[in-house]
Amino acid sequence: MEVLIHPALQAWLLRVEEFDFDVYAELAALLVALERFGEELGDPESHPVVTSHVGLCALRRTPPSTAAPFALSPPVLRVLYCFCIDADGQTVAVALLGGDKTRLGNHWYPPNVAEAERRLAEYCLRKNLIPKRSRK
Repeated sequence: MEVLIHPALQAWLLRVEEFDFDVYAELAALLVALERFGEELGDPESHPVVTSHVGLCALRRTPPSTAAPFALSPPVLRVLYCFCIDADGQTVAVALLGGDKTRLGNHWYPPNVAEAERRLAEYCLRKNLIPKRSRK
């Protein structure tokens, strides 16, 4: 499955790479797993974000998984993404936002889900995509 990376996420990934290459490699492995398994990717690598109105999911650096087997300790990173339909009717994944929820726990989600959904709306308009699991 094609995985599109929002420019703001790409910039964040580059900052992670400069700070800690091993953590960056784990995030890259999660994105490769998303590309390889698409909608079949599940726990522990990915989980749905239940508060999302558009069906966001989160790639999970921790707990350890097949894609990130050495992710035993913080940072507790998440990458929010959404499945969309492109102009050709194909499903693509759009990776939107990454962040560290170590200190905030689940309180990390509300502002970041809102920002990811804002980015998704803008990105979908620009790239002619439709979120696959939009809820009202």
